[in-house]
Amino acid sequence: MTSVPAKSRGVRVLVDGHGGDDSPEMVVDALALALKEPRRPSLQLGIVGQTEVIGPLLSARSLTEQVKLIPCKDVIGMCDSPVQAMRRKKDSSIHVGARLVRDGDWDALVSAGNTGA
Repeated sequence: MTSVPAKSRGVRVLVDGHGGDDSPEMVVDALALALKEPRRPSLQLGIVGQTEVIGPLLSARSLTEQVKLIPCKDVIGMCDSPVQAMRRKKDSSIHVGARLVRDGDWDALVSAGNTGA
């Protein structure tokens, strides 16, 4: 696979939609703020999350065209055992996001979720 240099395609940042105490609303609001920054025309943003939860939030803030929604089925909670969660919840938002960065589909993953996971 030939990768395109970040300079020519922009920086692709993926966000864990279910990471953090006030997620997913706070995460979607943060994406909206990032998109308002005038010096970031080459910034590509994505959010990993449960479609039925994240989709309406993106719609309500008119972000469906600017933010790519990557679907997942599971969420790792703050009380989940990190090792067991990563082994058992292979379709969690943080697991899917990390896999997409590993595979080169995205450049970075940001999460405020379970730091052990």
